[in-house]
Formats: sequence, C-alpha cells, structure tokens
Amino acid sequence: MNFLRPVYTEYLFKQLQKQSLNVSGAAGQGRERLLVDLQELAKPAGILVLSANMKAFAENYAGFIKDLTRQLASQLQIESSTLSLEQLLDCPQPKTVWILLDHFDAVLDRTELDPQFGIAFFDQLNALKNRPRCFLLCVTQKPYQKYHLYAEQIHRLSRLNLGVDKLTALTRDECEQELQRRALGLPNEHFWLLPPAGLLAFFFLSKLCVMV
Repeated sequence: MNFLRPVYTEYLFKQLQKQSLNVSGAAGQGRERLLVDLQELAKPAGILVLSANMKAFAENYAGFIKDLTRQLASQLQIESSTLSLEQLLDCPQPKTVWILLDHFDAVLDRTELDPQFGIAFFDQLNALKNRPRCFLLCVTQKPYQKYHLYAEQIHRLSRLNLGVDKLTALTRDECEQELQRRALGLPNEHFWLLPPAGLLAFFFLSKLCVMV
C-alpha cells in the first residue's frame, strides 16, 4: 500500500484500536489523504469505517446522524431503517468500528450551527466512543480544546475526552516517494538539487505532495 505518511499512518492505525483521538494539522498538510490511507488499512483488517465531512453537516445534525446510520447499516448488511445508530452499534458483531470526522472544526468554531450541535452532541460522541470496539477520530486544524466555541460553551459542561496527536510534517523521503508514485517524471538524480528540508524548494515540494 502506498501511503503518504507510512510510519505515521501505521502508528495511528494501532492507536485507533486502543483509544479515540483528535489529530490536528494545518490546512494543506494532507489531512484528507491521511483519512483515505487509514481506510485502506482498515478494510483488510475487518474494521468498519464511518466517515463524515463536518463542513457539510454543520447546519444539518439530523443529516449527519442519518448518514452515519446509513453507512453502518450498509456495512452490517442490515436493511431495517428503524434502528438508530446506537442500536446498530449494539448489534452483536465482533468488528471494530471507526468514526472518522474530518473538518471537525466546523462544529467548534462557528456561530451558524444547527442548535443540536451543542452539549447533547458532545455527550453523544462520548457515549459512542465509550461503546466496546467503537473509536472516534476528529480531525482539526488545532487541538480541539483550543476552539472558542468548545472552550466557552461546552468544555466545562460536557468534556469530550480524546487523546490528542499532531499530524507529522512530511519528510524529504516521503515527498520523494510520493512524487515518484505519481509519475511526475522526476528521476532520482534530480533530487540532489533540493536544499535541506525546511527551505523554500522543499516547502513547495511538500505542498505538491498533498495536492489532490
């Protein structure tokens, strides 16, 4: 499997079988690619993956829950539309379930939210991740406790308990391998022209690697 950050992706894969996490990283650093790579690891391991882009659901809580419920019912091959997400998670089945929430900032740092994205929502997330074999991954630009909405309105009333991790910076080797996989026509002998990591050329190289 060709992962953008192979070492970090394997690390998260193991961590997400033990605890729920918040991974933070600046925009343009390959956060969406990380989630895609994690799903590639999860599938052969028999892990059920539910995912949502919270930007799309920040004003539609009911749609968010409905979509997660639909994904889980489909993967469990359950046709009944009367079961809730929690009821589906409680169905007898030995598989681990991951809930991957990209752009989780969208429900932490905005005022035009669906009112249901409040204290009860954070209580619900805690209840979901506290179920056996159910783990939550919330992806944000900065650690989730540092967002104004969370700190002022939620944190003291409904503490969301997540482990905190930071998306690693791309290494020079990871950039080279990704570019070669994309067949950009940059043979190995051209990479000696790059300055040490952290300078301007490497900055542009790392940006190119995370472009979709």
